[in-house]
Amino acid sequence: VSSILGLVKQMEFKTDPDSVDGMCTHEMYIDLKNNTETTETTPNEPQTIKTKLEAITTSIINTRLTAYVRSRYPQLKDRVCTPSHTLIRRYRDGERRLHITHRDGHAYATMVISLSNYGEEYRGGIYVASAERYKKVVALNRGDAVIHKFDLLHGVKVKDDGGERWSWIIWFKDSPTCANHSSE
Repeated sequence: VSSILGLVKQMEFKTDPDSVDGMCTHEMYIDLKNNTETTETTPNEPQTIKTKLEAITTSIINTRLTAYVRSRYPQLKDRVCTPSHTLIRRYRDGERRLHITHRDGHAYATMVISLSNYGEEYRGGIYVASAERYKKVVALNRGDAVIHKFDLLHGVKVKDDGGERWSWIIWFKDSPTCANHSSE
């Protein structure tokens, strides 16, 4: 976690409009070998930093995380959970502090790994909801992860008290080729 955080703090983040709420994303995609959406290196991002980040995250995804996701959501017929996209997202003063309540309909499963300590570096954070007004914060510390399926209602709200939250997100498709079966 420290290595990932040290690298991403040197890189530029995108501020494109988010697909959920149109706010600036403040996120950075990391290339996967089977990723269908590639990212470009900006002039201020030396390739060596990006290459190091890709090596660290790919190793963790391949040796630890994918096996765990597959154990939680076993293969059905020819469907097997496969990482399709991974990104780092940040929430801090002067930038995005929330991500409205939503579902991840584009992914079969989502894993969120905290790169920050709850209560020390940020308050609030990721929450789950049974309805818009019934929310429960999931307190995550560095290295803690939460995994959920596409149908979980959730969001993020970081308290506006000077804290900073960084998270690593991995989206999994239920296809070895990352085909989109979300309509099913």
